[in-house]
Amino acid sequence: MNRPMIAKLLGGLLGLHAGFVMSAAVDLNQVFGAALESSPSLNIARQQLNVGLAQKDQTTGRLLPQISLSATWSENHRWNEDTGSIFSPTPEFQQYKGERYNMSLRQALFNWQGFAARQRAGVVVDQREAEYFDALAMLMVDVSEKYLDVLEAQDALSSVRSERDATEQQLSQVTQMFERKLAKVTDLYEIQARVAAVQVDEIDADNSVALAKEQLWEVTGMEVDELFALADQVHVPVVDGSVALWVEKALVGNAELKARRLAWDAANKRVSERRGAYLPTLDLVGQAQKSDIGSDNQSSPKYESTYISLDFRMPIYTGGSNSAGVREARGQAEIARNEYERLRREVTRRARAAYLNVQSSFKRTQASRKMVAFTARASIAMRKGYGYGTVTSVDVLNALRDEHAAMRDLQAARYAHIKALMYLKREAGSISNNDLNEINSWLIEPELEPVGSAASLNGLRLSIGADA
Repeated sequence: MNRPMIAKLLGGLLGLHAGFVMSAAVDLNQVFGAALESSPSLNIARQQLNVGLAQKDQTTGRLLPQISLSATWSENHRWNEDTGSIFSPTPEFQQYKGERYNMSLRQALFNWQGFAARQRAGVVVDQREAEYFDALAMLMVDVSEKYLDVLEAQDALSSVRSERDATEQQLSQVTQMFERKLAKVTDLYEIQARVAAVQVDEIDADNSVALAKEQLWEVTGMEVDELFALADQVHVPVVDGSVALWVEKALVGNAELKARRLAWDAANKRVSERRGAYLPTLDLVGQAQKSDIGSDNQSSPKYESTYISLDFRMPIYTGGSNSAGVREARGQAEIARNEYERLRREVTRRARAAYLNVQSSFKRTQASRKMVAFTARASIAMRKGYGYGTVTSVDVLNALRDEHAAMRDLQAARYAHIKALMYLKREAGSISNNDLNEINSWLIEPELEPVGSAASLNGLRLSIGADA
């Protein structure tokens, strides 16, 4: 991982919402574009990377030539009481101006601590890059998940409303039959109770939509009204390869795990840096001076002096602080190693779980499609049977409830499958803007009639019945 790759990735992601135009409905790319610009977590990761780069430049700068220039201008007053004879001393007073100019250069020739610190800073930069990439991948998954959560809540609301409409139609039919003495009062009460229950479900579903939009706003900072909806005919593919293959991909490509491994490397280099305190340092020193002031600011003829030297320093005893520093660094390195091992096991578990969820959600989607087709046929049969008097109103209501529950299960399975795919690719470190583009290609602009309305649900039933 390197900065050119991150720049290329960001360029592709920023291109997702280039030419962004606000409209009644927004798609996934537009929502992610807003999150990319305003995400606090991503901005924090970006600034941490900038801090790491600045720290690396600081460690490099300490190993480069250090040049300084100083100048002093003084107004001097001097009394000398040792002049004159011993019996009648006469103090001497002097007043003069002085100038002193000094230029010095110091270049490190051998400084193990400085060299090790620069190496450690380079590893820390790589760590911050991995953490930034992980934050970016996490943002992709988070925005996609929250976007799909809104769609799922909206579809559930539309399904409940469709169930309410159908139940109210059934209530109207039974009411008319009751008025003609063709239905029992218990049937009328049963349907009235079911209508009230569905109305309560509608209130809960409407609140779920509002809460899902709030969660999407929290991630993106973008207020949304309408979103592009998931097309009915989309068949999300299943992943290829075994669980062992995807676990191997995760252990190699997971950005979070890379960052933790680099943190361990940086901690080991910190140990080397601390050990450098036992080693000598050697600096090349050069100095040039021009002055008319001597020691103690005494007036003297103008003079110039230059010298070049080698400054050698060898630590002998530091009160035990160096050994304590090495112990501290070793302890931090051991902590980093265990944190890496803990995360490696966690990533392995998460990759396995994501893979199993993908497989399970795919199978559940296929089974839910059949269930929707079967319950739709059963509901139609029950309504006809009620007209013939062969079934009760409770049977009709139960069939209607099962039909819409199956529809909501299918919707939930489709969204769960897409989310599981994103989780798996994030764990494997292979998620990119192409994945967002693929999901976005499955979305369609909502029609005037809400997605999941009675007409839309009937169309989905027909398509599912044909597939079944």
